[in-house]
Amino acid sequence: MSKLKEKSLSTQVQRICCPNCGCSAAERYFLPEYRIIRTQCGTCDYLMVMGEGGKVIEAYAPGQDS
Repeated sequence: MSKLKEKSLSTQVQRICCPNCGCSAAERYFLPEYRIIRTQCGTCDYLMVMGEGGKVIEAYAPGQDS
């Protein structure tokens, strides 16, 4: 019998400027095991979680009108 190779999925983190407040402390997490991209800012509490195809799963942007 042949052994199946387990594919290693690793999280990648990217520092970006926050799309809400503009500071450079925001981080974008690429989470392939969950098939999502999570962007968050510790300065203004911004959060955006997107799934496959750019579908917004969860979002919170203080100070922004809906």
